[in-house]
Amino acid sequence: METENRSQTSGDWEYTLMMVCLCHPFSDKKVREHLSGKDGKKCGMSEVYSTCSGGNKPQCCSCLETLKDMVKSHNKAITAA
Repeated sequence: METENRSQTSGDWEYTLMMVCLCHPFSDKKVREHLSGKDGKKCGMSEVYSTCSGGNKPQCCSCLETLKDMVKSHNKAITAA
């Protein structure tokens, strides 16, 4: 599992990446990076999945609920802004 260290004012802490998809491995970090690169534009799940998975289509679909929540949250923040 990938980890990265980040500093906080109270000291160092470790952030563990969550794997969103195991069939075509990508993490929540990759999803967040893609969403933050949208420059205030909404996006759809299929676009995010395709980009993060290297152009693949979902296989077992167990990741789609998590991905849906992340995209929905992003789009809701865009609408509220």
